[in-house]
Parts: sequence; structure tokens; C-alpha cells
Amino acid sequence: MKRKIELLKTCRVIGVIDAADEQQALRLAQLYESGGVMALLVRLSKHAPVSLLSALGERYSSSMVIGAGNVTDADTAFEAVEAGARFIETPSFDTAIFKTCGNLSVPAIPEAFSPGEVRRALALGAEIVELYPAVSLGADYFELMKNDHPAAAFMAAGGVTEENAARFAGAGADLIRADFSRWAADEALFVRKVKAILSAAQSV
Repeated sequence: MKRKIELLKTCRVIGVIDAADEQQALRLAQLYESGGVMALLVRLSKHAPVSLLSALGERYSSSMVIGAGNVTDADTAFEAVEAGARFIETPSFDTAIFKTCGNLSVPAIPEAFSPGEVRRALALGAEIVELYPAVSLGADYFELMKNDHPAAAFMAAGGVTEENAARFAGAGADLIRADFSRWAADEALFVRKVKAILSAAQSV
């Protein structure tokens, strides 16, 4: 588990795959890879099934760390790991999700907002906590949480761009969650933005 967490942290930026079909997911993955991103988070929903993880894994499992996001129950967590997910992001504090991930030696990354939620996430065994929405919480909040919980890792999510990523990274964000799906129609712009946010995250 520790090795998986350290590997994920070295990626610095996690690119979000928000896609409804395999073709779209593979295209976004290719764009993120072109920009240098080494980790992907597939946002699961009724329109984005677990099978997307398998499709991405066949192409990118040897070169990228692929995880599942928006996981709300233990069954989905299990299915996602079976399909190749190497980490699980969840908006839930469901203990069953953490137990399942622990049994499978896969990191569970819960979403938190308040200091109380951060403490709750850490008490459940999380070693990486996603602070959301980062743009509302502000970089100073990351510094505060890092000072209070120096052994924990934090991921900045929500409103983080190439313009402010360095500020969050410098304040204690070990990882940046980046979603550039809205720019997918302009591939050159997409890749430029990915390269810029990765450079910003690595600059501190």
C-alpha cells in the first residue's frame, strides 16, 4: 500500500477522465499522456461504467496509474479494482469502502472539506485526503491542514488551474486533480494546459 501511495504522489497531477464511452475515454487519456500526466482518475457514473477502466488499462496500465472516482459503495469499489483501478476516490465516508480497499491493498482517497472531515478521513485509515473545493478553501487552508497532519498527503481538487496550481502545491498539496475535459475539442490547447499545470505542480 505504501509503495502505491508513494508512486501516486510522484505523479503530482491526476487527470480526470469524464467520458461516456471507451472512445472518448481513450482520447482523453492520450491527450493527458501527451501533456506528461502519469495518473488518471475515471469518474464513474451511470453514464460512465466500470468497463472504461478495463479499456484504459489495456492501453495504459504499464505507463499510467489509473484510478476510479466518484465511488459511493463497496461493491463498486471492488468492481473497479477488479477492472484495474489502482486507487479509489470517494465522496463517502462509508467504512465498507475503506475496508474493501484495505483488503485489496488499494488506497482509498476520501473527499473532505472541514477539519472535522479531514480528521474523520484519517481515522478511517486514509493516507491521502482530497480537499474540495480547493479554490474555495484557499491555499492557506492546505498549509494549515499540512501543519496539523504532517504525515498525511493532500490532493487539491476543484478550481485548480495552471494559474494557481503552484500556489496549492507550495502550500502543501501533494497532488493536483485536474479536469480539462471542456477543452478536449482543441487538442493543442488541452495539451498546453496539461503541460502548464504539471510544470506548476512540479515547480515547488
